[in-house]
Amino acid sequence: YEVAAEVVEDGSVGGEAEKPRPAWERLVGPVLLPRGYPDSVSPDYLGFVLWNMLRHVLSSAYGVLGTQTMLLALGMGQSALALSTAWNWVLKDGFGMGVKIAITSRLAALVDLDPKKWRFYGDCVMTLGTAAEMATAFMPQYFFALASLGNIFKKGADAATGPSYRVFLNSFAINSNIGDVSARAEAQVVIGNLIGLGLGVAISAAIGVNHPDKAVQAYIILAVVHAYCTWQSLHGTQLRTLNWERLQVLIDGYLESGQVPSVALVNETESIMGFGKPRYSEIEVGGSIGDYVDDAEHATRLFDMYRDEKYILVNSKDTVGILLHRDATAQDIVLAMLEARYFLASAKKVCSNGSDEVWERLEASHNFVRRRAKRFIDELKGHGWELDAVLIKMRSSRYSFSEQ
Repeated sequence: YEVAAEVVEDGSVGGEAEKPRPAWERLVGPVLLPRGYPDSVSPDYLGFVLWNMLRHVLSSAYGVLGTQTMLLALGMGQSALALSTAWNWVLKDGFGMGVKIAITSRLAALVDLDPKKWRFYGDCVMTLGTAAEMATAFMPQYFFALASLGNIFKKGADAATGPSYRVFLNSFAINSNIGDVSARAEAQVVIGNLIGLGLGVAISAAIGVNHPDKAVQAYIILAVVHAYCTWQSLHGTQLRTLNWERLQVLIDGYLESGQVPSVALVNETESIMGFGKPRYSEIEVGGSIGDYVDDAEHATRLFDMYRDEKYILVNSKDTVGILLHRDATAQDIVLAMLEARYFLASAKKVCSNGSDEVWERLEASHNFVRRRAKRFIDELKGHGWELDAVLIKMRSSRYSFSEQ
């Protein structure tokens, strides 16, 4: 037989040319539209977005009027100072909104991959925003710069915490009741904010206006407790989707015990902070055969070994690559990751590419997964893991092969 490799780039299927998009879509798409639009959303998505954006434009407009009115009501009158202060306040908010748009376009895909981490990071940045605002009491000559910096931090935090919060709501709504869950969440937020406002007023009244040092001390205490509450809320949330961290924790447990760990156990074990390199960063998902193999005989042998699978495992020096067939599903990716992990566990150090020992380990790893594939997937489903998608970074290249 003859093996032919076809690389499918940029997410296209079977090498088909991408449909031309309207000019407006190419212009605003990377920032305002989700990946894969319009095929990735329902037909009513665009109408909702247009009306909702207009709604925000109008609300922001009368919000500016409201801010100016409040400043005038504080006794400033219609002086030049009042108008200047109002415009400075508006510009401060404008800078923050601009930063939020820029950050949101970059974080959109990353938040889906690790919502817990970005939720925690966002809350930390929000705390820094408040710190910048409080610094204005000690450096009033830099009021506009510090207030703008604080607002930028807070808007940037919103870009991370908002989308991640919605991921959690979707996870909670197990009976297709996301509307009800979201409505209750709004009520919870309002009640929490009202209580917080009352607490803040009480603390402020107790401290007085002439003791900014005591205000800083109170702020530090509240910030530490706030971070602890955020950590606890994330630690107790049980996401059933598989991202890189949860998938590695799950496979760790399976290789150690032979049993698929529960959703609760994996979520308790996973790292929320996510500092440094992710675990098993030597595993790469996606790419083409040419990235790892430059020998035709070697490539043919790999295709022969994996002809019945939707993935290929290939070893190149210090990297283990998972090549994906164009029809590979999330379940195929999970099985490929299990095989890659078993392959790495079979030796302390990855051997040189093409050696006899590597081939023996590849065959042993492949046979290990083939014998357990059905039971492994069934156990995942039985524990409630969602296998519609695997939320990990991967290169877009896919392969196909045919016999002649």
